[in-house]
Amino acid sequence: MKRAINTHKRNLRQMQARAFTCPVREKEFVTAGITIEREFGRAVVLADPRRMRQVLLTLLDNACRYAPGGTVAVQTFTAENRAGMRCLDTGPGMPLDAQVRAFDRFWRGDDSRARVSGGSGLGLSIVKAIARLHHGDATMDTSRKEGLAVEIWVPL
Repeated sequence: MKRAINTHKRNLRQMQARAFTCPVREKEFVTAGITIEREFGRAVVLADPRRMRQVLLTLLDNACRYAPGGTVAVQTFTAENRAGMRCLDTGPGMPLDAQVRAFDRFWRGDDSRARVSGGSGLGLSIVKAIARLHHGDATMDTSRKEGLAVEIWVPL
C-alpha cells in the first residue's frame, strides 16, 4: 500500500515553529519539566507540513517520557543538498546496541518496557517512515556521550 503525502514547498523552520503553538502540547512540556531551545535555520524543502509536524511532536513526546526535567534543542539546518531537523535531549541517552534497533517497529528499550506510561514502540519507526516518504532518512547521532540526538534528513 502506497502512503500519500501532501507536499508543498515550505521552510522547515516555519513548520517546526508552528508545532510549538499548541497550548496542550506546551502544558505537557511544562508538566514534564522540559525546557525547549529552538535553533531554526532556513531550510526550504518540498514536504508535507502535517507529517513534518508529526515528526517533531513524536520526538518531543519521547523527550517528555524518557528525558523529563531535561533540555531539548530543536534545530533546522541545511547541509550539502539536504535539509535537516535535529532533536537533542539531555536525558539518559540510549546504549549503542539499542540505537541500532530504535527505529524498528514495536521495539522498546528495556527501561521503557517496564513503564506504565510507556508508548507502543512505534514512534521512531513512524518518524523514519515519514522521512522516507519524503525521500529522506532518520538517524541517530551515535557520537554523543549523553542524551539522545535524532536527525531527520530530506532532500532540498
